[in-house]
Amino acid sequence: MPHTPEQQLVRFFHFLDARRYDRLIELMTPDVYWLRQGQPHRGREQVLHTLQGRHAGMLVRHVVSNVVCDDDERDPAWQAHAQAIDIEGGAQSVFTSNYLTAYRFDDPADQPPPWRIRGPHKFSVVHTRFVRTGDGWRIAAQLMLPEFVFDD
Repeated sequence: MPHTPEQQLVRFFHFLDARRYDRLIELMTPDVYWLRQGQPHRGREQVLHTLQGRHAGMLVRHVVSNVVCDDDERDPAWQAHAQAIDIEGGAQSVFTSNYLTAYRFDDPADQPPPWRIRGPHKFSVVHTRFVRTGDGWRIAAQLMLPEFVFDD
């Protein structure tokens, strides 16, 4: 079933939260550029290696909201990474921006849900460039840019 870029974005964060990294990297192009926690990653292998290093006891849930889909890439943050983001010319592509609120619980251990937390962990703005491939819309580049970090 084909998915829109907006649906792929939600699926991406769902797979991230569920630690289904095999499914997550299928949503990316082989040479994806991913800026996460201030660190640039290039290619599916590097992304997978980074994700497999996440703390096993940490539980995170991402809430995607305010998705805007257009061709406006004038955001200064996007332009700052433009040279690293080498999108193949001529490919059909779509640019999205969205808000991302992350909730984090560091070690649920044997505690059953619901877990009590003080509030959100982080609020970010995410810019994503999707390209249409033979397999559907794939993430060619994504910048996850934190705007607010909440006190614990």
